[in-house]
Amino acid sequence: MMRKLVPGLPVIICTGYALDDTTQGMLQEGASDYLQKPFKPGDLTVKIRQVLDNRINIRHSVSYL
Repeated sequence: MMRKLVPGLPVIICTGYALDDTTQGMLQEGASDYLQKPFKPGDLTVKIRQVLDNRINIRHSVSYL
């Protein structure tokens, strides 16, 4: 729903389960990544940085096409 309101919004799923069908489906629908709970605040920081860096790299690559 949120991605329909804000296209391109990076979404990180936080779940208490391993990579299950629901999480896999969200990733296939465009979620950027996921973190399994419990996680440390530093883990979230690293994941956010990875997602944002990936977006920058994709945009940078597309600009050269």
